[in-house]
Amino acid sequence: MKNNMELLKFLVEELKDLKPSKQLSLRAIRHMGKSHKKDLFSKNKHSQKNAEGHWFEAMIYEKISVLSEKSENIFWIIRKGADAPSKKQKHHLGQNGFSYDLSGNIIIRGNGQDLAEIDLLLLDADFNITFIEVSISKQNLKDFDKEIFFKRKLIKEVTGQQEISFLLISSIDLSRNSLIKRLLSSPNNYYVCTGPFEEVSSIIGLKEVRDYNKYRSDSTKLIGLTDVEMNPNFNYKERHDRCRRMLFKSMKKKESLNNLRSRIGTSSIVTKVLLGTLPPSGVKIFCGEKKIIIDDRLMKKEDVFKYISKFILAVSLPELRLTLYLKVQNKFLKVKRKKTYLKCGAHSIDTFKFEKNIPVFVGFYRWLNSITATIDPQQIGDIVQYFMTEELVFPKRRYGKPNIKMKK
Repeated sequence: MKNNMELLKFLVEELKDLKPSKQLSLRAIRHMGKSHKKDLFSKNKHSQKNAEGHWFEAMIYEKISVLSEKSENIFWIIRKGADAPSKKQKHHLGQNGFSYDLSGNIIIRGNGQDLAEIDLLLLDADFNITFIEVSISKQNLKDFDKEIFFKRKLIKEVTGQQEISFLLISSIDLSRNSLIKRLLSSPNNYYVCTGPFEEVSSIIGLKEVRDYNKYRSDSTKLIGLTDVEMNPNFNYKERHDRCRRMLFKSMKKKESLNNLRSRIGTSSIVTKVLLGTLPPSGVKIFCGEKKIIIDDRLMKKEDVFKYISKFILAVSLPELRLTLYLKVQNKFLKVKRKKTYLKCGAHSIDTFKFEKNIPVFVGFYRWLNSITATIDPQQIGDIVQYFMTEELVFPKRRYGKPNIKMKK
């Protein structure tokens, strides 16, 4: 790992006190779509901040690309954004490992489902991987250390490498944050603050941004994801099915949830287990025991049969929280061409509430659609009693609107 440590020390030294030049800022613009370009100059602070985050991440990618041409410490940089292949690989069942999304972002997929997004990937002379996260805000740092732990675990599984280094790059000082301190106390974790960067509008103008065309870099250090050696034994569906068998076995043994949680720990890369679909008789039993609220409306049994064509019961890990995935009948969709599953999570001991839409263009939609295993109606009472009898920790946050049109 000597080369890897030299790479990280080199980056920390070169990126501290970074001052974005006009040339570097414009090069970063080529990775941004029309909406993000426009939002850089938006009066809406949230939209502007979001666009600046994309711009800063792209600027770091460009800066590292420039540095790589002058140093052997950086052996390879994984292409992304405008440098990613123009033909992207679409989600499909059985797809595992690194891939690109439609915007050229680096994604890790499991059975076609997006598991994590990686901001930047670098390789040293020994092909050791370093992954990088870029931040411009103190917001959304809750559970950041768990997120990095999960991504490192995923990369290890996907590549088969035992040691994976991580570098956090921020434009504001996060070194005093207790969570970041805890993260940096672990080996192979590094951090650099570039210092505050000027607003984009003070460096480049809206017209320059709007007229700037995309192009592919001619850097000699860029390689594609297909050049990264993958672990041929990584099969996310097999991992999922193993977890599914474990849950049913634990339920049969009546093992306590606390004990099961401790056995699962934080090492599992499977974050949700699809137990199976419910037949009509099973839906009746479930709706007789638990409430389902969608868009502030309590769904009656007849509502569920009217609006929903498929009812899937799942468990989220490691918290062991029951979750429903409900497929909306096409004729009741608000957005007609966006076929949708509704995710409804347990929000009290007897109530499930809508949390998010799973649209058709998301890889997880295909997995949900492929589920054929049916849960025996006689097991439903046992499942509900097992997973919802102990004290649960319920989320307290606001959610969006479901893609379903119901009559009042």
